Amino acid sequence: MSSTIRHLLTILFFVSFVNSQTNFRLPKSVLPQQYNLLIDIRNIQDRDNFRGGVTITMDVVEPTKNIVLHFGRTLRLLSKPLLQNISDINVKTTTDTNVEVLTITDANGNNFEKGSYTLSIQYEAAISTSILNGIYRSSYIDKENTKYIVATQFQPTFARRAFPCFDEPEFKAIFKLTFMPPQGITVITNTKKEKESSIGTMRTIEFAETPKMSTHMVAFVASQFDCTASTTTVQSSVCSVNRPEEERQLAAEEAPGLLQALIQYTGVNYEDNKLEHVALPDLLAESMGHWGLITYREDNLLYHPEKSSSIDKQKVVGFLAHDIAYQWFGNLVTPTWWSDLFLNEGFARYFENIAIEQTHPDWQMDKQFVINTVQKALRNDESAAFPLQQSLSDISSVFNSVTYLKGGSIIRMVEHVLGADAFKNGVSAYIKNFQHSTTSPKNLWAELNKISNLPYDLQTVMENWTKQPGFPLLNVTTENRQVTVTQKQISSNNDLTTQWYVPITYTTSADEFKFQTTSPQLWLTPNDNAVKFNLPDGAEWLVLNNKQSGFYRVNYDEAGWDSIEVALKLDNFGGIGELNRAAIVDDLFSLAKLNVVTYSRVFKLLEFLKNEGSYYTWSSAFEGFGYILDRVGLNSTLGDYVTKFALTHMEKFYNSTPFQNIQEDDQIFTLKQNLAHKWACILGHTDCIDKSKSLFKAFNINLKSTVICSALRESTVDFEWDLVWSHYEKSTMVSEKNMFLESLSCTKKTEQLKTLLNLTLQDTFKGQYGLFLFSKVLNNPYGVDLALEFFFENYEKIFLKYQDINLRSSILQLIGSKITTAETYNKLKDFVTTNLSNSQEGQEALNIAETNKNWLKRSGENLLKYFEPPIKNAATIPASFAIFLLPIYIIFVLFN
Repeated sequence: MSSTIRHLLTILFFVSFVNSQTNFRLPKSVLPQQYNLLIDIRNIQDRDNFRGGVTITMDVVEPTKNIVLHFGRTLRLLSKPLLQNISDINVKTTTDTNVEVLTITDANGNNFEKGSYTLSIQYEAAISTSILNGIYRSSYIDKENTKYIVATQFQPTFARRAFPCFDEPEFKAIFKLTFMPPQGITVITNTKKEKESSIGTMRTIEFAETPKMSTHMVAFVASQFDCTASTTTVQSSVCSVNRPEEERQLAAEEAPGLLQALIQYTGVNYEDNKLEHVALPDLLAESMGHWGLITYREDNLLYHPEKSSSIDKQKVVGFLAHDIAYQWFGNLVTPTWWSDLFLNEGFARYFENIAIEQTHPDWQMDKQFVINTVQKALRNDESAAFPLQQSLSDISSVFNSVTYLKGGSIIRMVEHVLGADAFKNGVSAYIKNFQHSTTSPKNLWAELNKISNLPYDLQTVMENWTKQPGFPLLNVTTENRQVTVTQKQISSNNDLTTQWYVPITYTTSADEFKFQTTSPQLWLTPNDNAVKFNLPDGAEWLVLNNKQSGFYRVNYDEAGWDSIEVALKLDNFGGIGELNRAAIVDDLFSLAKLNVVTYSRVFKLLEFLKNEGSYYTWSSAFEGFGYILDRVGLNSTLGDYVTKFALTHMEKFYNSTPFQNIQEDDQIFTLKQNLAHKWACILGHTDCIDKSKSLFKAFNINLKSTVICSALRESTVDFEWDLVWSHYEKSTMVSEKNMFLESLSCTKKTEQLKTLLNLTLQDTFKGQYGLFLFSKVLNNPYGVDLALEFFFENYEKIFLKYQDINLRSSILQLIGSKITTAETYNKLKDFVTTNLSNSQEGQEALNIAETNKNWLKRSGENLLKYFEPPIKNAATIPASFAIFLLPIYIIFVLFN
C-alpha cells in the first residue's frame, strides 16, 4: 500500500470511528497526580468483562463542591468509592452519549478544600469483542488453536472505558500498573516489569511507574506473542504472533538507529529504559505511539526479506520512525487539547523523514516528502474545509488530512523560513522547556521566535497559517522586466479573500546556484497589495518557490509560462531542478482543475516529459493524469487521448527501468521502476503487458504487485485468478495477503470482483482491511458500477459489520469521488435522501460528486482544444470527425 493510501485510510478510519464529544470539559479545580491501577484479566477467554481497581492521588487546587472525572458508559461501580478523609459522600454517574462522568460531592454540602486526596474505586468494565476501542479482545489461529489477545486503543477518548480517570490530554499523571493475567500470558505495557508473584494459579505482575503522561498514552498487550530483541542500550524488542523470526528482524535492526537519530537531533535523551514494538492482528489505527510501547498493524511492522519488496521495507521503516518521533512530539510534549493535534502529527510526520535521512540518506526522504506529503496536502486542502487549529464541536473532526499532511508541510516550511540550524535549536529548546507538560502552538512559536531573524513576529505569521483554512495562490506577472506578485486564496469559491504572510523564494536562469536558497528572499503580507522586484540582466525564465519549500501554488502570466515551457524543452531542462519540475507539473494540473489555466496550457507544457527521467516529476504527472482518467474513463474518447499522450511521453522513463533490472540497494530506482511499470501496464503499454504475462510466475519481487495485477487484468482464463486466490488463502503474512488482494482486484471479470466484495462481509475478514479492499475494487474502472451497487444493496450489513470503524463517512466519500455520470449521481442522491437524510457525510459525498460533474462539463471541451485543434471551416468537417464528436456531445447533454 502506498504511503498516501495508508495515511488517508488511517485518517478515514479515525474520522468515521471516533466517538463524538461535545464541548464538555472537566473542571480544573482537581488535578490527578498518580494512578495505581489494577486490571484483572484472568478470564479473558470466557468472559466479556473484567474487574479493576484504581486509586487516584489528586490535588484540589481550589475549593470545589464537586470532584468530576470521566467514567465510561461500559463501566459499573462494584461498591461506593472511597475518598480519603471524607466519611460520607454522594456519587452520581452520567453516561449519556456525549458526557461520561462520575461526580462526587460531600453529603453534608461542604467544599473540598485545597489539599491532597486519595480516591479509590472498584469497578467492572466491558471488554469489547466487536469494537476496537477501550480494552478489547481479539483472537488468531496458531497451529489450529485459537489464541486470544487483550489490547488497548485509548486515543482519543477511550481510556475512560477502561478505568475511571481524568481523560483529557492536559491532565498528565504518573501511572503504576498491575495486572492479573491467566497462566501462560505475557503482559507488555508502558514500562518494565518490576516483579511477579503467584498464589496458586493467580498471578500478579507489577510494572514500574511511568513518566508523567496523558491517559490516552496508557497501553498494554496481553498475549502469547514471540519477541525478537534489539541490540541497544534501551530495552527494545519486536513482538508478534507466532511468525518466523526473520519477519521481525528488520524492525529490530532499524529501531535503535532511528531512536538514536532523534536523540541526536532533538538534543533530548529518550529517558525511559525501554521501547517495545508490537504487531497486532487487530488494530484500529495504522499504529499507535504510546510511551514505551508502540503498537502496529502487522503489515506495518513485519517484513520478510524474500517475500517483501523494497517499498514494503520503506513502509516499515517509515512507521517505526513516525512513532519513535511521537515519543518526543506527543508523549514528552503533549498538546493541551485535541484542537492542536497537528503539533503531534505534523511533527511526527516531518520528523520520520528527518530520522530516516540519518539512517538511509540514499532514500532521499527530503525529496520524497515533497511529493508524498506537501503536494498531497495542497491537493486535499483546496476545499479549504478545515484550519489546522480548530474550534472543536466534536473531537473526530480533527482527525483529517489537514492535520496529518498539512501539519507536516507547515512544519517543513517553518524550517526553511528559519534555516535548518536555527530550527533545530528552537525545537530542542521547545522540548526541553515543555517536557512532561502540555503545550499549545503559541509556546512553539515563542521558542522559535527567540532564534528568528524574521522581520515579523513568528506567532503572528504562523497563526495566519494555522487558524485560517486553505492556502494562497501567488499570481506572477512581468512587465518591462519588473515582476509583480499578488496573492489570492486558491479555491473554487472566488469570493474568498483570505491573505497570508507568504515567504517567497525564487530562481532565474541567471542564478549561479539555482534553487538552493529556501529562506525567504521576499515576503508578501496580508497588508500588501503586491510585492515587486526586477529580473536580473540575462534572465530568461523565473520560477518561484524553490524546492516547493512554501505551502502555496504559483501561477504565471502567459509570458511567464511560455518562458518556463521553452526552458523545460532545452537540454537539462534549462537548469530547472527536479523538485521544481515536479512542483510546476503539480501546480498546473491543480490550476487547470480549478479553471485558473486551460488544459491546453497544461498539456502543451507537459510535452517536455518525453525527456523526463525523474521519479519525482513523473509522480506528479501521474497524479494529474490519474485525476483526469478517473473522471473521463480509460475507455472514453478523452481517456484514449490522455492515455496515448502519457504513453508516448513516458517511453524514455519506462525504458530506463527494465523489468529484469533489480537494484535492491537503490531505493529511488526501485520506486521509479515500480511507478513506471504500474502506470505503463494500467495505460495498456504493450511491452509492459506482455512481460507481465510472461513473468507471471517468475518476477522481480519489487514488481510483484504490478506483474500480477497486469497479468490478471489482461487474463482471458479463470485459472490464473484462481491461482492467485489460492496464494492469498495460503499466505500467512498480512502484507503479502494485502498485495494479493490488491492484485486480485485488477481483474475485469464481474464474478471475480463480486467475490472480493462479498469477502468484505465475511466474519473471518479482518474489519480494518474492509475499506482497503472496497476502495481497490472501486478504483478498478470495471468495478466502479459493481461496487456502487454492492454498497447500495448491502449498506445495512456493511454498517453493522464495520461498526467499529463505521464506514459510512469513508465509503461515501470514496463513492462520491467516483461519480461521473448523471445516472450514478442520481442513484447516490436517492440513496442519501432515503437513508441518510440530514447527514453531513451524505451531503459531503454529494458535494464531491457534484464537483466531478461540474469538472467534466467544464473541462471536457477544454481538453479537446489541445488534442483536437479547432477546425477553421466548420462547413467542411468530415463525417468521420462528426461521428467522433457525437459521444462528447452526448456527455455534455447528460450533465446539462
